[in-house]
Amino acid sequence: MDNNKQYNENAAALNWEIVNESTDIGKWKLWYLNDLIEGYGFEEFFNAAKALSSDVNVVFVKRIKWFVHLAKNFINFKNRSFFANSE
Repeated sequence: MDNNKQYNENAAALNWEIVNESTDIGKWKLWYLNDLIEGYGFEEFFNAAKALSSDVNVVFVKRIKWFVHLAKNFINFKNRSFFANSE
């Protein structure tokens, strides 16, 4: 673990849609503080997340199991942690 990493309480929330027969996500909305960022697909989501990466430590994701399942087509989850509640 990087001891120089500065953590804060900033969190974002992601809501996204499943597209039938697609290996990508559909429309998504990312709320951070009082801002709403919208896009379509993982590529646009990754660009938005990268722009916020120095500010945000946590992203709450709706339907995380499906999100991770589809995201495996784009990123490697080896040694990554995800936490979910029963919802």
